[in-house]
Amino acid sequence: MRSVNIDGLLYLAQATLPHLEASGSNLVAVSSVSGLAGDWGWPAYNATKGAVANLVRALDLDWGRRGVRVNSIAPGVTASEWVAPVLEIDGVRKTVENRTALGGVGEPAEVAAAILFVASDAASYITGAVMPVDGGTSASSGLAHFE
Repeated sequence: MRSVNIDGLLYLAQATLPHLEASGSNLVAVSSVSGLAGDWGWPAYNATKGAVANLVRALDLDWGRRGVRVNSIAPGVTASEWVAPVLEIDGVRKTVENRTALGGVGEPAEVAAAILFVASDAASYITGAVMPVDGGTSASSGLAHFE
């Protein structure tokens, strides 16, 4: 997990820097809201995604003056091909929906739209940011929502 989440991003960043710098482009990493705070039963995942967030900030400080923006998108629970079957287990979808301010589960297209925005010229003054795309999950202190 560490090799993919941290080393993979670092090696990719190092390899692409000359191209990003020459083209005036930017790097958008994918972290997770689990990297913004701990979550039950996922300590290694939480730690590596937290490291991604800090790596993005550090790369931005090193690369910003070179004209390269570095940001991260931090999705919450997203109904991806891997997660969708888990959401069908009794009570899982409702539990996830109760943790989000918008009361739903993210869709891959919503995460992709955030990545496209952060990578676009419309976000030209956004850099070093870790943007939650989580329906408001990260706005909570973690207490359960009782209806």
